Amino acid sequence: VEIHGAESLMVRPLIFADENFLQSARKGVLGMGLYLGLFIALGLYNLMAWWVTHDRNFLRYILFMIGNTLVQLNLFGVLHGLWLYRYPAFMEFSRTLFLVLLFCPFVHFSNHFLQLKHYFPLGLKLFNGLFWVSLALIPMYFIWGNRLTIYLESIIGLLLCILGISFAAVCWARGLRAARFYLLAQAFFLAGGALFVLCSFNVLPPNDFNLYGFQLG
Repeated sequence: VEIHGAESLMVRPLIFADENFLQSARKGVLGMGLYLGLFIALGLYNLMAWWVTHDRNFLRYILFMIGNTLVQLNLFGVLHGLWLYRYPAFMEFSRTLFLVLLFCPFVHFSNHFLQLKHYFPLGLKLFNGLFWVSLALIPMYFIWGNRLTIYLESIIGLLLCILGISFAAVCWARGLRAARFYLLAQAFFLAGGALFVLCSFNVLPPNDFNLYGFQLG
């Protein structure tokens, strides 16, 4: 087995008998199908909720889910196997680009759902500031590549989750009852994302639970 990469890689080679390999492959495909099916079901649910209520927060959440799906497909290697392998330069760039595209709807949704302009104006400025910092990672990629931008995006993503939880707590304390649902959801997302980030920095061992902490969250 020969592996080439422009940066450090985490490789976990496994040896299977023919039957065991097929069983493992089926489980992987089934798990991927269930995971992506859940995203599609949630997207359709939010689309119907928007159709009934005309609340734009549901549309903003759909955009967040689309960005999240692109990141997940990139992490799982699905986009690479289906399409991106034909464009190796864009394949490398997509690792930075898709995360930045995920930050945009996340910040937009959080700002409006938590009504930060009314309940916590300082939080609105901090959220928007972090988003503009994340946009600066796109030109940075063409100078330093993914080796730097991926780490910075992991830190920015973790900060966004921590700030989101903090801002939700403030908004809840100031009378926005809906913030408690955001707080609960972000707590799970932060816990899973923290496992993945710590695993990326080699603080935690690369087992299945830590490697897929982002997806579990």
